[in-house]
Amino acid sequence: MVLLLATLRVLLGGFFVLTGAAKLSEQISAPVSEQMKALFVQFAEVFPLKVFGYQPDPMSYQATVGWLELLAGLLLVLGSPILQEISNLLLTLLMIGAIFTLVSLNESLSTYIPAVVCLSLLILLDTCQFAAQTQDGPDPQGGRLQLRSRNPESRRALSFGTMPLSQQEHSGAHRLYHPVIRTPRAIQC
Repeated sequence: MVLLLATLRVLLGGFFVLTGAAKLSEQISAPVSEQMKALFVQFAEVFPLKVFGYQPDPMSYQATVGWLELLAGLLLVLGSPILQEISNLLLTLLMIGAIFTLVSLNESLSTYIPAVVCLSLLILLDTCQFAAQTQDGPDPQGGRLQLRSRNPESRRALSFGTMPLSQQEHSGAHRLYHPVIRTPRAIQC
């Protein structure tokens, strides 16, 4: 499961890095760049904040989306877990915005497919990462944090906060995941 999530993360990140770079540089593909410029002129006309009186310049809109996709794609592949989650959220919002734009322009259903597929994969990635990180959740009987040992020799559940450390059978460093930022913290027990 971990390998599948890592592969999905790398593929999605690489895709967004390439699409972001294509929006930023004419050197990657001149015909694609010209097509992007024409599309962003249309996209700027249906920009969601237009109802509040803000309509972006199409070129700066294209550059902003390109930089966001490029940086978020890089962070999705190379960032720490919290940066990966932030980039996943940012890319999800960009894909929702892309779908909104396509709906506003009354585009054909076939033009929705890349945005819908990317949005679905980003949501799948986020859901699977969240499920993997919350496998060890509260104890249903006492609300205590339960951890399963990753050591195959000792698969017993460790319950923290139920007895003094001197009475716990298991000793050594274990990794706990912070419930908000989900980064590993070593503790001694």
